[in-house]
Amino acid sequence: MPVTIDDRGANNQIDAPEGFLEAYDGTITFEGHHNHVMIGRGSHCNGLSILCRSHGTVHVGDHVRLETLRVYLLAASKLIIGEHTAFVGDASIAAHEARDITIGHNCLIAGGVSFTVSDMHSIVDVNTGERVNPPRPIHIGHRVWLGTMSTILKGTTIGDGSIAAANSLVSGTFPSNVLVGGIPAKVLRTDVTWRNDLI
Repeated sequence: MPVTIDDRGANNQIDAPEGFLEAYDGTITFEGHHNHVMIGRGSHCNGLSILCRSHGTVHVGDHVRLETLRVYLLAASKLIIGEHTAFVGDASIAAHEARDITIGHNCLIAGGVSFTVSDMHSIVDVNTGERVNPPRPIHIGHRVWLGTMSTILKGTTIGDGSIAAANSLVSGTFPSNVLVGGIPAKVLRTDVTWRNDLI
C-alpha cells in the first residue's frame, strides 16, 4: 500500500527517493502551506504518519528506519533526523508550538518514545497574567539510545553516546556518555556508551 498524500494547502513539497512513496505505507498530510518533507535515500517506513500545518519542515537523513512514527508539526517548526537513525515503533514527535527538534545520526529510538516541545496548554501567573511555560527546542546528539516508553520533554539536550533508560521522564541538559533514568531522569552512571551487538 503506498504512502497517501493529503495536500489541503499550497506550495507544499515532498522530496523522496524514487519509488519510496509507492513501496511503503503511511500518510503525509498538509493542512496548510509552505511545508517541506524530505526523505533520504535508503530510508524506509511502515505506518509512517506526518501531519504539517504551515511552514513545517521534516528532513530525514539517509538509511533511516521510520516504523510507525507519528509526527505532528502544528506550528512553524523543523524536525531534523540524522542518517542511520532507527525508530523501532510507535514513537511520536509533537511540535504544537514553533520550536525545532533535532535528532542526531545513528540513534536508536525504542518503542513508545515521545517527544514534545510544548506543554500544549498555557500555565499563567495569577498575579501578572503572564505565561510561565514557554515552548523550548529539543536536541538529541549522535548515537543516543532512548529506551522504551521514555518521554523527552521540551528543552531537553542529550549529549552524544548517552542512554535514557526505559520509562524515563527526561528534561534538562545531559552530557555525552552518561546513562540517565528515573522520573524525573537523573544521571545514573558516567563514562558509558552503548553498542548494537551483545558482547
